[in-house]
Amino acid sequence: FAARLKPEHTQLVVEQSLLPHLQRLGALDGRSVVVLASALPMAEIERRLDEASRRWPDDATLRDFRADPSLVRAESMALARASVIVTPHAEVARQLAALAPLAVLRKLEWALPRAKAVARTNSDLPLVVFAASALARKGARELAAALQGWPCRLRVLGSASDDARLWQGIGHVEHMNWQGDWLAGAHVVVLPAHVEHSPRALLRAVAAGVPVVASTACGLGALPGAREVAPGDVEALRTALRAACRADDLADAFGW
Repeated sequence: FAARLKPEHTQLVVEQSLLPHLQRLGALDGRSVVVLASALPMAEIERRLDEASRRWPDDATLRDFRADPSLVRAESMALARASVIVTPHAEVARQLAALAPLAVLRKLEWALPRAKAVARTNSDLPLVVFAASALARKGARELAAALQGWPCRLRVLGSASDDARLWQGIGHVEHMNWQGDWLAGAHVVVLPAHVEHSPRALLRAVAAGVPVVASTACGLGALPGAREVAPGDVEALRTALRAACRADDLADAFGW
């Protein structure tokens, strides 16, 4: 990309992942940069993972992503010089607006996929769908804590956790590995992630009319049908799930 630039290329449109490398090469100097922003800055990702790691110190997966410090600094410098930032992600928009206060922020609307309405089953227990693999950075530990003592079924869309004790105390747990119709019978779809840049499963649930509970890290913003909670807040997560089930006329049946 840098090698193809000519002096007359004074206005660039750059995907966010290229920014730190172009910054290091000096390719951004003297140019106006429109950033297609798809993620939180690396410095913010690491800060959030560090915070979650302090909450769950025995979970090594919260310490397995750390970038080279010089790359983190280069990205921050490149983002700070952006003239325009384009993103649909509400949390990315908020973070980058603070990092690049002089940039014009163009907030896109999330594009919902086509999805059929979901018919809920008449099961004795409501079905909670966790829209990720059972990873700590996706909020699996907060969800496990929030569901303790609740009469429900849990469906984990991705792979199982290496920690066999994660879902102890939850009656019925199934793992789908992203196979099959994972929305079938769902009463609520949840993702209390610490970091989430591509909430495709949540968007599909919203399009299908299934209530969604997600952390602000998922970036849904004020999307109709979605409730937001702060990452790591177990009590707020439990309350939001209860409210979503109440909206689905389940609360009275199960004493919520």
